[in-house]
Amino acid sequence: MWDGIQNYLIQKQKKIWFEIDKNVTDLRSKQISIDDIYNITVDQAYDAIKENRIEKDSLKKWNSYAQEIKSNFYNYKKSSTELDLYHAMDILNRYIEKFFCIATDAGQPWYIVPQSLRLSEDIQFISSGSFGAMGMTVPYMIGAGQINPEKSVLGVIGDGSLMMCLQELSTLKTYVSNFILVIVNNNGYGSIRGTHNKFFEGRTIGTDNSNGVFIPNYESISNSFAIKYKSAKTLDKLDNILNDYQNGQLIIEIFSDKDQDVEPLVVSKMDESGNFVNTSIDEMYPFVEFKKFK
Repeated sequence: MWDGIQNYLIQKQKKIWFEIDKNVTDLRSKQISIDDIYNITVDQAYDAIKENRIEKDSLKKWNSYAQEIKSNFYNYKKSSTELDLYHAMDILNRYIEKFFCIATDAGQPWYIVPQSLRLSEDIQFISSGSFGAMGMTVPYMIGAGQINPEKSVLGVIGDGSLMMCLQELSTLKTYVSNFILVIVNNNGYGSIRGTHNKFFEGRTIGTDNSNGVFIPNYESISNSFAIKYKSAKTLDKLDNILNDYQNGQLIIEIFSDKDQDVEPLVVSKMDESGNFVNTSIDEMYPFVEFKKFK
């Protein structure tokens, strides 16, 4: 199945690198195989498309194909008996216009939030980018709150990541009048737990209270910082909380599936020598038959 996909892509693919810094491309282009390099901004690339430098028929054909793939596979979500973070993001989307800025940082929120939220042009999104650094959400919220203090900021952070910036709740409380901080409680460090379960036969360490990591009671923490707290263990409860929110300071703790899957995902494999090998980007989980893409 995958040989067919890879052969098809190899025939069609062309590697194009957009990088605003020419010094970077001059250095790295000698190390990697690239067909074309453009030292331009995203806006300049968009202007080039508008100026018909790309054939309209070819672009229309590609857009049509992309929309077909999107309609067939875009909303794939694994069912779960526990609160699923993808479904929680669907609830947040119903109230997305209440916020002018949304921030997140690491772990499951880093993957799922930007993938699932439906942002309009006037809503800003801030993330730790490809670094996936823990503890960035609250500082991002503090900065965003200074730009537009009359409107609300939304932050989505894992219960483990929040431990990296817990003291900044004091700054957030003091300097940002309107915000919701959603704490995704998946019982500690879900991404690390997933790696341990997959490659070390379930021998987990440093992921939650049972194996060396103490995560505090966030209701007590919220009370300590004098920030209003609500919790949601069901989607209906989360819906009601967001529907009632108008302004002010609020922490919402949602209790999600500790074994939440992230989809789609480039899956790492362990070879016979015990080395980790990444699969190609066209071989992402959950797997589908190649014929569905043709």
